[in-house]
Amino acid sequence: MIRWSVFYESNFVCLGNICRSPMAEGSLADSRTKAIFDKYHIKDDGMIARQLRDRDYYDADYIIAMDQMNVRDAKDMAPAGLENMVHGIFEATPGKENCYIVAPWITHRFQNTYDSLSEALPNWLAKLKKEIK
Repeated sequence: MIRWSVFYESNFVCLGNICRSPMAEGSLADSRTKAIFDKYHIKDDGMIARQLRDRDYYDADYIIAMDQMNVRDAKDMAPAGLENMVHGIFEATPGKENCYIVAPWITHRFQNTYDSLSEALPNWLAKLKKEIK
């Protein structure tokens, strides 16, 4: 799980916290993820990866999960009444609300993960900007 803060506090969740959520946040975890960071000149200073905790549901405005299993697990472990703060990565992307990002640790498609995040994350940012107006 990775923390991302602009105006809202958001947590990105994936299974191993070494590929997708670090890439979403800009944190270093896997050498193949680092290769993508280097390619796009992304800094990973001060980022953290850790397991999701109960406190995160109270501290975050959104918990954004990378795949269906992560959404289900994050909802299952949510404190009572906070399940609705868990969202899929493409939920803010029109026409792709039910799409997810497969773990590149399994597929070895780290570039595809970066490309998918590059598509999904600007839509989350636009959604957050609308909400704070």
